[in-house]
Amino acid sequence: MTMAEPLIERKYYDNVFHGLDPGKMDWDRLEYRAELKLNEYTQHYFSQHTLADLRYESDREAVKQALCLQIEYFITLGDINELGRQAGAIKTASAGKFSYSKDSGSRPSRATATNSLEAINALRDTGLLFRGVGQFG
Repeated sequence: MTMAEPLIERKYYDNVFHGLDPGKMDWDRLEYRAELKLNEYTQHYFSQHTLADLRYESDREAVKQALCLQIEYFITLGDINELGRQAGAIKTASAGKFSYSKDSGSRPSRATATNSLEAINALRDTGLLFRGVGQFG
């Protein structure tokens, strides 16, 4: 997967998805990291395919939505990390429907802590999460 052709443009994120403002975060980096996660969720489908290879427009739209949700998740994580650096030992934070609580007992692994369940759910009806044999025929 290369950064040459991003799956979504910033205009889509801002004007169609109406996502959170990334602020000072580097958009290209956010989009690329979200694409890497999306590729991980889809068993590396996008290493060899593009959005145009998906049969249905609804699947292409679901992939774009998933990518936007993953970007928004990274932005939210970045905000929480920044709050933690500024305030020292932050225990809880919330913004709108999102809330974060730091429990000293159990912590998710770094790999799963960056997985957006909303992004994964957006891909559910596309068939891209299926781990069966020959699904990319």
